[in-house]
Amino acid sequence: MKPTDFDKETTEKAEATAKSYLENNYNDIKIIEIEEIYRNEMGGMSISGTVNNKASFHISMDESEFTVKSIGEEKGFPEIKKECKKTDCDY
Repeated sequence: MKPTDFDKETTEKAEATAKSYLENNYNDIKIIEIEEIYRNEMGGMSISGTVNNKASFHISMDESEFTVKSIGEEKGFPEIKKECKKTDCDY
């Protein structure tokens, strides 16, 4: 992972939250690689990485509550679980 704009504790918590979110809301997640956790242009926390060694993602996270605000998925990203389509599943 690239150097981060956040302290170690914040980075570790953000990484764990992002991985939990992906594992609990998407089908067939086998490998999650977090590539970067950084402060975006708007001052918020952003996390980018890949799943299953092929599909990229970008997560916007609330750094005070460690909740996922939004996720962008590249073509080939695993399908969201049926039960998580209308409301995020617990993570």
